[in-house]
Amino acid sequence: MNTDDAPRAVIDKLGDQPGETLTPERVEAIQTAIHEDLGRFINNTSYFVLGSYGEEERPRSEAVRDQLASNAAALTSDDGVDAFLLDDILDVSEFFTSKFKLLVSHADHIVGVYEHSQGGHAWEAGYIDQPTYRDRTRAFY
Repeated sequence: MNTDDAPRAVIDKLGDQPGETLTPERVEAIQTAIHEDLGRFINNTSYFVLGSYGEEERPRSEAVRDQLASNAAALTSDDGVDAFLLDDILDVSEFFTSKFKLLVSHADHIVGVYEHSQGGHAWEAGYIDQPTYRDRTRAFY
């Protein structure tokens, strides 16, 4: 997929979500988000860090994100490296699940940091257990 096709693929994927209508204003907002934030998937190696973003847990998820970015950058010279949490990315969809599915579909690596089973990250863990994502996923408990 070339860089001109990437925005269209994202918009098409979001348009398939039940209940999400894509008005011209919404398409423009998505295109802006893609160019400003989602371009990180085109020429970078991406690490999507999942976990609880609760007050106690968030610093540990951020530490994993930062360590991954630092270690990966030291090992590669070809691409840029980008490690991120879900809320580091602009909201490209009015639905959390659409945003999550879009990011998990495009990330090169998915890293789960699971300290407990309460909260939205438990749903995320179940979702990434699909065969499509298993080869790109590592979970840490």
